[in-house]
Amino acid sequence: MRKFEPFSNLTPELKANIVLQLPDSSPQKALLLNFKEITEDIVANEPAFLLLDYNQQKEIIKDKALAFAEMATAQNSVREIRGFNITDFDDTEEPETE
Repeated sequence: MRKFEPFSNLTPELKANIVLQLPDSSPQKALLLNFKEITEDIVANEPAFLLLDYNQQKEIIKDKALAFAEMATAQNSVREIRGFNITDFDDTEEPETE
């Protein structure tokens, strides 16, 4: 599923800069900010997804991202489940401090 994540080859800072410039109606923005939720929804509701060819998978991802983008535009909120945070893009783990 990671092959469908937009901007996966960019640094967290560059991703954040790009995302902030995209309109809320952008499917790429919706997909990036809601990637986990979209992929979990697909795994739960599209059991044959992994057996489909790439173009069919891409279409399903696109449809889900469009739905999230439309919801974000209608609710005037890019992300409903979690607040946007630059650390969402950072794959490195930071040690906990107490």
